[in-house]
Amino acid sequence: MADTPFTVRVRAAVIEKTEWTRSSSKADIERLIEESESKMTSLESLELGEREHACVAALRYLISPIRTLPVELLTEIFGLAIHDDTHIKDAFRVSQCPNLVRASVSTGLVLSGAARDALSLSHLRSLSVYYSDPAGHAAGHSASFLDNLLAPVLEELCLDFGKLRRSARWTEAHFPAFQLRTPNITGLELQYSTITSDELKDVLYHTLCLERLTLKGCECYFDDTFIDALHYKGGLTPLVPHLHSLVLELMRTNGLADIMASMIASRWWTDIELASNPVPPAVARWTLVQLEGFLEPRFVYIMAGLQRKGIPLEVNAW
Repeated sequence: MADTPFTVRVRAAVIEKTEWTRSSSKADIERLIEESESKMTSLESLELGEREHACVAALRYLISPIRTLPVELLTEIFGLAIHDDTHIKDAFRVSQCPNLVRASVSTGLVLSGAARDALSLSHLRSLSVYYSDPAGHAAGHSASFLDNLLAPVLEELCLDFGKLRRSARWTEAHFPAFQLRTPNITGLELQYSTITSDELKDVLYHTLCLERLTLKGCECYFDDTFIDALHYKGGLTPLVPHLHSLVLELMRTNGLADIMASMIASRWWTDIELASNPVPPAVARWTLVQLEGFLEPRFVYIMAGLQRKGIPLEVNAW
């Protein structure tokens, strides 16, 4: 499409004003824009009015926020925008907050295999990511949003896959690399993930500082493999030794009452038992165990026995 006369004027004005704006403050430029806009209403000549209009457009372009962004971030923004244009606003907001401590992001899936420069948030301590895929592009893929994020002091992480289609599965290749860059995670929450028990066991193995684990609506993980992995066995290196809070929502017990009760009991001691033990346990004792979902009557009955022993256990059966 050929350039219009106005486009040509704007391009010429950009070239003309670029050098001047380098030595001018943003306030000076905004003041000039206001003056030019007031002139536009009083100019009798149509040509002069269009010239002033082009000047205003050029100045607005020269002070636009996007011109202050590094090229690396622009590449990231437009790469994301191919799949979901709402990312432009999100990425720009994040880029303007280098000292961000807490963030909540809604994002689509990034399916491109091309490497992207990392976005570094060196102060970020809490991150919630809500994935969505309304167009159904996610078949066979996992969300790779975390692949490009550097957050070395991150402590709290929530990943919500509730708006993804069921065909979008957890891909274990993505998460371990992120865990290596975030070694201080103490709180992890997964919602509506298709993660399996073996995949979850691997995640926990690489989350050495984990203290709080919440799993909501993750139907594929809850089996004897997961429960046995959390069972503390004296003399063996425990999995997630600092874990003291476990919340399992929307779970199905499927005849696992006995092994679940044994696992919970293996990480509990009364004050008297702790005081009388010359060697402290290698794992933390529970401060909270919360179980909610389609629980069998026998499961509820056995859990009630643990409650009577003083274990901080909450049970909500549907």
